[in-house]
Amino acid sequence: MLQRVTTPAEKSRRADNGKKDFHLNAILSVMTGMTLSREGEAGPQRLVAFMMDEQADACVTMDNAETVRDCLIEQLPFLNDINFEGLHEILRVDPSPANPYITVWREMQALKFGEEHALVTLSRWQGKAAQTDAA
Repeated sequence: MLQRVTTPAEKSRRADNGKKDFHLNAILSVMTGMTLSREGEAGPQRLVAFMMDEQADACVTMDNAETVRDCLIEQLPFLNDINFEGLHEILRVDPSPANPYITVWREMQALKFGEEHALVTLSRWQGKAAQTDAA
């Protein structure tokens, strides 16, 4: 079972703005349900765990992936502009993570949209939305 490890620097940064940076590949892994993160399943599991304020347990976190996807799209609207159909075609030919076409596809997405993206937890995001609706 994976557990979230929080360094003192991360605690202070997270306390300051409640945001945490995640690599685009981990975000894309959650969006597609495919392993696109270079660190394998650990990247998307940590992302989902952070978003849900839970421990990074594979069974629990990935059950919440659908909920997290909706929040990711709200926080990062550019995700709607990514053509995932091309990715499915690439994986149909060769599903291995070492597939050079997948590598090129990931690099092109990173060039277009950036490699790191700051996210807030689902509860914090919903709190912001509630404040906006009340105003």
